[in-house]
Amino acid sequence: MATIQRIEGKNSVSDKITVHCGYDHEYRKIRHYKTWRVPDGWSVKRADREAQKIALEFEQSLSQGYLPDNRQTFREYAEYVINLKEQAGLKHNTIRLYRFLLERITPTMGSMKLVDIRPQHLNTFYQSLQQKGVRYTSHKVHTKIDLGALLQAKQMSRTALAEAAGISHTTVTAACRGGAHFAGKGRPDFGGLERKLRESI
Repeated sequence: MATIQRIEGKNSVSDKITVHCGYDHEYRKIRHYKTWRVPDGWSVKRADREAQKIALEFEQSLSQGYLPDNRQTFREYAEYVINLKEQAGLKHNTIRLYRFLLERITPTMGSMKLVDIRPQHLNTFYQSLQQKGVRYTSHKVHTKIDLGALLQAKQMSRTALAEAAGISHTTVTAACRGGAHFAGKGRPDFGGLERKLRESI
């Protein structure tokens, strides 16, 4: 919701438009601002109508992903995009993967303003991934139990197991089919998968 604050100066009148767009990773309100100067000779009623129109257009442009804010950092923009994707119904595991990747990017570029990011900054980020101890290496794990047979014997559904184990239904289905799951340091899920499944059953 946009708010409009009229500012009367010595020689002109302006409207400061503020749009609130949720919260950042530190739970501070994300605000975007736009200032519109009222043309000389306009009546208050006409200026109010035009300010409402501009505020609505500004709010719509923000909701569609156009963020004309030179102070916005990469992390703030990434959080904004991830939240939009989450509200649009993107799968839970995909959102978790995005947040995992964001945590890897943030130390290098998170605090940089979007307008300041250049190709050399991306090259620095790529080089940082090659340093010892920084690069993430994953391996695949398989369940040792026949999960499908165990669920059938216990008369338990995959959905119930997923909720009890705190993992996604997709993960349980893949485990029932003998599928492999990525595991490793910093991975959003799947570490200790079999232990979780055993405890839940």
